[in-house]
Amino acid sequence: VFRQPARQGAPAARNRAIAAAAAPLITGIDDDDRMLPGRLAALVAAHDERHAFTCSGFLHERDGWRRPVFARARRITLADLLHYNVVGNQALMLTGRLRAVGGFDESLPASQDYDLWTRLVARYGPALRIAGASYVFRQDAATASISGSPRAAQGARQYADKHAGLMNAAQRRSQRLIETIAAGRRLRLADVPGCLALPTAGVLTRYWLAGWPPARAAQARYRRLRWGSRPGT
Repeated sequence: VFRQPARQGAPAARNRAIAAAAAPLITGIDDDDRMLPGRLAALVAAHDERHAFTCSGFLHERDGWRRPVFARARRITLADLLHYNVVGNQALMLTGRLRAVGGFDESLPASQDYDLWTRLVARYGPALRIAGASYVFRQDAATASISGSPRAAQGARQYADKHAGLMNAAQRRSQRLIETIAAGRRLRLADVPGCLALPTAGVLTRYWLAGWPPARAAQARYRRLRWGSRPGT
């Protein structure tokens, strides 16, 4: 166990662990999340140095409900990542590669994992996502989280500025959409047509419908039909 001499934030703590790691492969887990049985074995079995890193889908758990996210196998290219974080917040990679790209950017208030995936793929080529969801990402309303905070919008903005030189016009539109959602701002109806053609259109749809009462009611009915009861009850 390593203790920081002063509170410096999660990226600095992660970088401390990365510097101390002795194994050739490395991954992470946040304190309020969980790995499901078999996750590490599946990631190690799929690991191939031709890919920048290996990841899987995850279960997004919020207010007691779960839904799978990014559970289909695919190769993840730099073009994909410059639109949206299609990895999640954890992956398995060579420890040496993680150190070579400088670990987590401690100047970012949020989106540090997204920034790291982008730098790894830009340097080492596409990543591999295996099928299935083997990680539980918890985001309960009562849990203090950076998601949805002013820091999330600031992190999204800094990410877009940092990697702007790699982006085309469509990717920059995707980044503006992500920042809008992170800041909790309402989209203008005039903005919707230009966003629907983007790979981030699914994000737009969920955001657009989130505040629409009939959509919320339909989502609740779907959860009851799918789960019967909340996981763990």
